[in-house]
Amino acid sequence: MTIKRLIGTDANQVPLNRDLGTMAYQDAGTFFGPNFSAYSTGSPSIPNGAWTKVGFNNTAWDSHGYFDTTNNWFLPKIPGWYQFNYSVRFTSASSYTGVAMYKNGSASNPTGKYGTLLQVSISANIGLTGSAIYYLNGSTDYVAVYGYSNVSSQTVANDSTASIFDGIFIRGQ
Repeated sequence: MTIKRLIGTDANQVPLNRDLGTMAYQDAGTFFGPNFSAYSTGSPSIPNGAWTKVGFNNTAWDSHGYFDTTNNWFLPKIPGWYQFNYSVRFTSASSYTGVAMYKNGSASNPTGKYGTLLQVSISANIGLTGSAIYYLNGSTDYVAVYGYSNVSSQTVANDSTASIFDGIFIRGQ
């Protein structure tokens, strides 16, 4: 395959097919979709028997400023599809523990399930993880991570590697 010409001069060049296998490059621009990584620093507690929003009150990064550390949710201003990953580490033993992604305040998983649930006796320092892809409308849609436990005042681990919530824009409408 031959390259006829190179369009653009920086690292944001994307190959485009032209003329039956001939390849050229065109500058893709500098658009980077919203992305963030949030974590907990305050040892939020999860009360017994209630799905409760996990307090992610700090960010390692937030490219567009769309993660709200007061409300502990991500509310982007750019519509499109986003991938989210989350991990919550509980510090107390429990026989029923779970984490879930909520959209607009409800358990709304694309598969119709809550998320990661563990219904066995666990020791302290168990981590539960999950991921989901959602379409967010860019104006009112938001997502948050919720936790559940059947022990009184379950505590979430509070460092930048134990309990995290991150997301990235993957494509527009």
